[in-house]
Amino acid sequence: MNYDVTAIIPVLGPQPLLRRAVESALANPEVRELIVVDDGSSVSLELAPHPKMKVIRHDTSRGPAAARNTGARTASCDWIAFLDADDVWEARKTRIQLDALRNDGTGALGAVCAFTFLRGDKRVIRRPPEARLEFRHSLAGARFGLGSTMIIARAAIINTHRYNESYTRYEDWEWLLRILKNGHFITLQDELVDVTHGYRAEPAISLSALSQLARSAWLADLPPDESRIFKAAIALEKASLLLSDRRPLASAWSILAASRHRPVWTVRAVFNRLAGGAIPDV
Repeated sequence: MNYDVTAIIPVLGPQPLLRRAVESALANPEVRELIVVDDGSSVSLELAPHPKMKVIRHDTSRGPAAARNTGARTASCDWIAFLDADDVWEARKTRIQLDALRNDGTGALGAVCAFTFLRGDKRVIRRPPEARLEFRHSLAGARFGLGSTMIIARAAIINTHRYNESYTRYEDWEWLLRILKNGHFITLQDELVDVTHGYRAEPAISLSALSQLARSAWLADLPPDESRIFKAAIALEKASLLLSDRRPLASAWSILAASRHRPVWTVRAVFNRLAGGAIPDV
């Protein structure tokens, strides 16, 4: 296996920070190829040409899952690293992750790193669990394996774990659950990515996708302890969406639902969110 990287940036419409994301990817020497997947934008992305970069355009918008799949199918390198259009990598991001994978003896599918979450003037450092990211962690959400923090073997996506294109939102959480069911990522505590709080879909769209995830047939047979983690995380995410939709009473009921499954974790999670911090580990 070669240790070179295809960086993939899915994008829809004019993104004011896209050029910054592109420059940060190209600043990583291990990136041999950069694929920008334009998911059917109505206007030109206006990117300066670069010998390492190619732009692939969908005729119509097919969603972020399809954009990631298109990039993965087109990639020529053995490793893939996704980057959201409003996020930024440090120039050492892929080198540190590839060095860790070269020395890995656990059969990891890839690696994730810590990141700095930027929301207005707030900066919060969020770190993955020590050593390994496993299925149990993904039950509580995708925050430990955000797309921009990850590097993964291309074969793991192409062969068995494409993104589910039926999802309009939470495609990253659904994908992470599936891929970690029989595998793991190694984790790095280095803060190598700046993640910007940006676009959020309409609450109704997100609530529909969240309901779709909660009904996933293969999740119905989870052991009781894992089921409680997943149901509490779904309820808490629903509470956040309902609150953003200005439905505080419904949001409160959803928090109560989360607390029925995991009372202590729910209290800590709500407190941390109110304080601007991260959701606690599982």
